[in-house]
Parts: sequence; structure tokens; C-alpha cells
Amino acid sequence: MGRLSGFSYKVVTKKLRKLGFEFYRQSKGDHEIWVNTNSNLRTTIPHHREIKDRRGIILLRPHTVNLFLFLMYDNVCKFLAERFSRDFANWLLNEPIELTELKPTELSLNPIRADSLIFLQSEEIVLHIEFQTSPDEDIPFRMTDYRLRVYRRYPNKEMYQVIIYLKPSNSELVYQNTFELTNLRHQFNVIRLWEQPTDSFMNNSGLLPFAVLTRTDNPRETLTQIAAIIDSIANKQKQSDISASTAILSGLKLDQDSIKRILRSDIMKESVIYQEIFHEGEIQGEKRGEKRGEKRGEIKGKQEATRNIALNMLRNSMNIDDIAKLTGLSLQEVEQLNSSLNTEE
Repeated sequence: MGRLSGFSYKVVTKKLRKLGFEFYRQSKGDHEIWVNTNSNLRTTIPHHREIKDRRGIILLRPHTVNLFLFLMYDNVCKFLAERFSRDFANWLLNEPIELTELKPTELSLNPIRADSLIFLQSEEIVLHIEFQTSPDEDIPFRMTDYRLRVYRRYPNKEMYQVIIYLKPSNSELVYQNTFELTNLRHQFNVIRLWEQPTDSFMNNSGLLPFAVLTRTDNPRETLTQIAAIIDSIANKQKQSDISASTAILSGLKLDQDSIKRILRSDIMKESVIYQEIFHEGEIQGEKRGEKRGEKRGEIKGKQEATRNIALNMLRNSMNIDDIAKLTGLSLQEVEQLNSSLNTEE
């Protein structure tokens, strides 16, 4: 799993453009205001080589839209595909084989940035998966390019390539599965999750977090069924990881209040994703404590870490009562932090 923060300015602005945002104007200091004229949303981001202050990319007005979740979708999809590779192989290749990660850097040249680029391999085949939240006209070229890279590195291996669209779209691009030039034609596979039958996802742990995004007439009822299945998972680590992943991906279709009412937040705290949020908060707090150079820097750093952890949880739409219990902060302190987030531009 990669970091959930530390995204470069280029990556963040590319994601914003995919979500329909455009640069509006310069703000205070080295910050920029970006707007989505279709949805009347706005956000402020710092223009640094690496964006470390996530507060600038979290709150979108006038409605609260958590862009942090959009950036997390990539990590969650990659985590699930690598952690539950047998489930993905069974789904996509019709064969429950063990697959191992193939890093894009092994294919020579610099990897092309995609929403979520995943390569898995066995002795006989390379499975190339890309998850997309929105259409991208560059996909056909990208798929062709990677097919040639894999052939250069593994000329005797078969390759299965698939684009998996997570959100419904009326764009013709989500149906495009070929790249053509004079005397060149390459074909790949496309899966639109909203057209997939729900049942096949309910019977595989690695696919369970995607079930709400499939062809279901009642996504809330589907999430309720998923929650019951999660509760029955005996392996606590697996249970926690599946629960946290489900909560994040379900945000593409359901509001956060519905998700919080259905899924138990207490099982998520042992998950890899949940711990990434804690880890990042600790790093931020320790660094700020060190920079201040205070005599009681360690104590200050821990206090700052706790506040950052609480802020990350608030940005991830966790319940205020749960945050207070898990961090040791008072309800009043958590509510003050929540108010500070709500007043930020």
C-alpha cells in the first residue's frame, strides 16, 4: 500500500480534472482555488512539489465532498487485488490461481500514471487491471503501450488486460475496448461494475467491497447483507480489512451517514487502511513538534499527533463519538476540530 498523503501537485490536479474541476484563481500564498462549474463545488490546494497539508484538498463547497476518499480509491483497489489475487483470478480468468505482484518499473521505461494500475502474474500469464472512477480518452493507448512492454519483458506469457469502471457513466469512452492505428489494432477488456450481477461478488471476500457498486436495485440493502457477511468472517485482520475497504468504496454510491449506520466502525481499527490514517497523523504531529523545538516537544508532538489522527478520522467521515473513544479526546475537543474543518476554505 502506498501513502495516503504526499501526493504530488501534478497527481492531485490530474485527479481534480477527472472529477470535472478547473483552475479558478490564485488564493493566499501559494494556494490555488479550483472549481467545478457543473456541480458548483470548489476546493483549495497548495501548489508545492508535494502536497502534505491534506486540509487544502478535503473540503469542497457548498457541499462537503471528501476528495480524500477519491484519492484513497486507488489504494483500496490495489490493496484488494494484491491481497486477494486468487479471488480476482477466479473472477477475471475463470481460474483460482495464485498470482504475485509485477511492478510496473520491471517493464522498462517510466510507468504511465493511471487511477489504479495493477500487474499480477503467474508462470503462464500476466493480469493487467486498471480501476477507473471516470472515463479517460488515453486508456486505449495506455493499454496498448503496456501490452507491448509486457511482451518485450515476457514474450512467452499470455496477457489479460481489463479496465474496471467503478462509477456509472453515459460517456461512450466506457465502452471503448480497442486502439487502432494504420496496420495496428489492439483489443482489451472492459467491465462496467454497474452492469455486473451482485451475487458473484457476495461469494468472494476479495470482491465483497465492490458489491454495492454492482447491478443492485437497493444498494443500502446490499450493504446490509455485506455487513452481515463481514460479521461472520472469523479472521479478524481479514474482517477488518474487508470492512474498511467496503466503507471506502461504498462512498461512490451511498452517503456516509448510511454507511456509518450499517457498517461497524469498531472492526475497522485493525485494518491496514485504518492504520495508515493513524500512521500519517503520528508523522505529521512528530514533525511539527520537532520543528517548534520546544523543550517538551515529545509531549507536544504526541498531542499534535492525536489531533491529526482525529482530523483524519473526521475527514474520513467517522462518527464523532467513536473518534473521542479511540483518541482519548473529549467530545468538545473533537467538535472543535470538526468546526475548524467546516470553516476552512
